[in-house]
Amino acid sequence: KVQAVAVQNVMRTGQGLLGPYDERSVEASVAAIFRKVSLELKTHAPKVAAQMRQVNLTKLRRNAVLGTLRLISDRRVQSMGVEVAETIRTASATDPAELRDLI
Repeated sequence: KVQAVAVQNVMRTGQGLLGPYDERSVEASVAAIFRKVSLELKTHAPKVAAQMRQVNLTKLRRNAVLGTLRLISDRRVQSMGVEVAETIRTASATDPAELRDLI
């Protein structure tokens, strides 16, 4: 499911550059990236990899995670993130409470 959402995100983000004919290629690329990340975790962080394999989410939580991942490619969410980052970057405040108020 996570891979399917990742493919949807790439297709949505690449809208205008990618068409329906690119979906299989994107699926293959995403699958290869997930395999590589999995291998890297097993190699360099085996404890983390083992812990991740043991994570069991309820259907409700799994759907919440997938919904959150879908938001990554939502241009409105991206725009909000840019605005927050810009506010933090240009703020003279360094206190977390002050920054929260600015945001």
